[in-house]
Amino acid sequence: MNYKKNLKYLIYKFLNNFKFITFMHIILVMVSIFINILLLNNNRYSIANDSVNLHEMELNFRSKEELNNVQIDDKVIGCTNAPHTIINYSSMSCPHCAEFMTKDFNLLKEKFIDTCKVRFVYREIPNNSAALMTASIAHCFYIRHNNINTYFDIIKIFFRTQRSWAMRYDPESVKEIMLLNGYNKEDIDYCLGNKTYINYIIEHGYEYQKVMDIRFTPLSVIDGNVMSQNISYDDINAIISKTAVKGAK
Repeated sequence: MNYKKNLKYLIYKFLNNFKFITFMHIILVMVSIFINILLLNNNRYSIANDSVNLHEMELNFRSKEELNNVQIDDKVIGCTNAPHTIINYSSMSCPHCAEFMTKDFNLLKEKFIDTCKVRFVYREIPNNSAALMTASIAHCFYIRHNNINTYFDIIKIFFRTQRSWAMRYDPESVKEIMLLNGYNKEDIDYCLGNKTYINYIIEHGYEYQKVMDIRFTPLSVIDGNVMSQNISYDDINAIISKTAVKGAK
């Protein structure tokens, strides 16, 4: 009888702890979304002890029509002659962005990008200092090695490990993640906190936010049409399949 009572007690404790963990996870997601909204509408980014007021920067914005098309400085993967273009606006610390880039993107790449049906563009709008830091590192590695696959590999690593770094500015944790994934220490030290690449991400993120009037991430633009947030692979599949049917008629 004591054994059964102890077992019931342990099960009861486990379930209550599980409920608590689930509740805390929901709270963290809600806090992240709130911060996302707050920071996307606040024109100030900070990294470490530095602060940048975007109103003080002289920026020449491109038009919405221009940004609805692939730009020379874009991070693009896929065939240049693909009939469809998807432009994805994300933040490295956004939970829904992480879900899309770690799950839906793999299916999208296999079925549409690798088969030359879709050209995919990734654009970063950092919503906190941690997102700015990781985005600038990915951009730095891309410029340093001139390899788009390296860029996408790095952002997927950061999205996959998002819970371990996204809620605070912690360069050492980010550095450890990069080292554990086989990246060169010299490159990491060069890219981590490099103001040239940080400013690039800030300027472009601010431009995307203002010109496209982006208030939430992720946000996708398919063939010039702005979609709702949290678009999934199934949504994209349905849109492209519908377009293909119309084109066949």
